[in-house]
Amino acid sequence: MCFVPNENRVQNYSIHVQLTKVPSNIRWLSGVTNYKGSNDKICIVQKTCNVTCIVDSGMPPEVLLISDDKHLYAVGGPDQPVVSIISLPSTDITEGSNVSIVCKSDANPKVLDLQLFKEGKSVLHTDSDHNSLDMKNFTRSHAGKYKCICRNIIGTGGDEIQLNVLYAPDVKIITNTSNGRVNLRCNANGYPKIYRYLVWEHKTLFGEHIRYLKGDSFGNLYLSENSSDIKYQDNGFYVCKVENGIVNSIGNLVQMATKQLNTYEPPVFVSDNKNVQYGSSLRSTRIVTYIYGHPKYHIVCCSSQNWTMCQDSHPYAFEEKVTLVRDTFHGVVVLLQGYQVSLQTAILQPVDFTLYVFEVRNVLGTGKLIVQLKHLIEDRNAECLNCFNTDKSQTTIYVSVLIMMIFIILIISVYQIILVKRVKNQANKNKDNVVKVESQYEEIQMEEEGTNDVLRRRIECLAPELNEGSRSSDDHDDNNLDRRSASVHSLDKRDETQYRSYEKFQEELCFSDHAYTEGRLSDTFVKDIMEG
Repeated sequence: MCFVPNENRVQNYSIHVQLTKVPSNIRWLSGVTNYKGSNDKICIVQKTCNVTCIVDSGMPPEVLLISDDKHLYAVGGPDQPVVSIISLPSTDITEGSNVSIVCKSDANPKVLDLQLFKEGKSVLHTDSDHNSLDMKNFTRSHAGKYKCICRNIIGTGGDEIQLNVLYAPDVKIITNTSNGRVNLRCNANGYPKIYRYLVWEHKTLFGEHIRYLKGDSFGNLYLSENSSDIKYQDNGFYVCKVENGIVNSIGNLVQMATKQLNTYEPPVFVSDNKNVQYGSSLRSTRIVTYIYGHPKYHIVCCSSQNWTMCQDSHPYAFEEKVTLVRDTFHGVVVLLQGYQVSLQTAILQPVDFTLYVFEVRNVLGTGKLIVQLKHLIEDRNAECLNCFNTDKSQTTIYVSVLIMMIFIILIISVYQIILVKRVKNQANKNKDNVVKVESQYEEIQMEEEGTNDVLRRRIECLAPELNEGSRSSDDHDDNNLDRRSASVHSLDKRDETQYRSYEKFQEELCFSDHAYTEGRLSDTFVKDIMEG
């Protein structure tokens, strides 16, 4: 670097200095054979000859000439790289596929540096022979312009390519309103950008079909200008469908988007309402109405003859709840989310069977409904769906009592059937027992005749003892005698052998000094004998 003064200013100059190197070892190359010297024969006359003149380069780079005395055949020497870039398998890639971006260069001397850029940002940098970028699951974010730059000592060369990703469109619906008319636009974003739009569909919030609508070829749908009293019927979901010939990740060709549309209109009384309702004299009833609106109403009133009641001042008279209502949207009966508002009347008098005007209001307007309340007797075919709960409660009680009585009667009937069966079974068993008792009674009669003889002998042998005892002893012996008699009668079921043994014992009893012991009962005594 040197400084040169020039009109009181200092200017900088840079000088690049290279050492000189003489080229050497110049030679011919034909095929793989080297030929040295000018006298070597490397070509045959009248034959095509391809030869190369090579040299060990010097500094600065040299220029090679192939010539004779008359002709210049070729000029060669160092040059900057010639670069080409390709994409495999193609430049239009389906989203999710694999792709390879390859940089090719032709340079003398060889390339020292290779870089691959995407939209100006380096994605590959190498000084080796690796000259490709391999990418898996190629997505739309990878699409764009790719450029390959190669450099050698002579200069720089480059090439670029545009890669496109084929993908199904992403869809969304954009709405705008102009002069009171609603415009829906089906906005698609995919590649290729050649779209086919299908018919639109209008649905309720519950997915019920209302109608099909045809948009233009650019995906726009213009809703017709309906009058304000039916404009609310445009509310619901709108579905647009579009395709560009490319399936999405789950294999669907047609893509769709859904948009909910809510128009702000005054509240309305839907077609579910009954303009004639019924009640009974001396009973309370409910007049029921059904309302739909967006935004929701904030005032509800009812008037009849010379009075008016509103929900805010008479909350006890009105009952409100969210419910499902039915109405007609563009000629189709559909299900909507609305409100049920009912008025609880007082005890009805004849003058109360008249017209009632219901009015609901929001910030955008008012809706009205006229209901005629008729006496139930006036129309015997009418169903009193709105009669007060007192009648229903009484009817419910009567039905419940009736069901309970029927249930009790069934239980009693089943019990009686079971009881009759048991009585019959017991009667049959008693009949069998009577037969057995009669046969046993005959046997007892026969045995008593022999028992009486033994009893007489027993009394005779005990007579002296009875005469000598005191009054208390007499009583004691009488009791023992009774017990002995009872013991004798208890022998009715003993067999004949036992009876004879007992008879022999009675005979010996009169002559035994210790046969009877005071304090031992006769029944246990006889029992021991029978078991011994």
